Amino acid sequence: MQGNMPPEAQEKIEELQELQETAQQVAEQKEQAQSALNESKTALDALEDAAAARWDRAARALAARKAVTDDADAASEPSDDEVVRTAAEAAEGIVFKHYDQSAVTDLDVTVTFEDGVLDVDVYLNAPADAEPDREAVAQDAVETAGEAVDELFDE
Repeated sequence: MQGNMPPEAQEKIEELQELQETAQQVAEQKEQAQSALNESKTALDALEDAAAARWDRAARALAARKAVTDDADAASEPSDDEVVRTAAEAAEGIVFKHYDQSAVTDLDVTVTFEDGVLDVDVYLNAPADAEPDREAVAQDAVETAGEAVDELFDE
């Protein structure tokens, strides 16, 4: 039947057959690539699961070590953070014991605890005519912060 066709039609049929073969090859390559991709995804999932299991074991081991350390620390002195927090809370507590929070325009409590040395600085901006005197309250806050830390170490 192709013999009866004009040469241009035969060329088109041959061209279409070549395109069909190329499409078939591309489809096979796509299928192989998809298969390789699926295998890679499966391998990646397995690696992620293994990594997650390792991290989980490491986290549990770290938590167990921390629990042992925390138990040992509980019997020892308070941490620097705990000292700073205790002093700051005590100082703020004294200020707000004397003044309503709305009366205090600005309060800055700076606490450092380094090498066993506590330094507390209280800046208080309250109305000038406020009773008691704001400088006396600031000084009381500093002293109370020191006493609170002393109590913390006595526990």
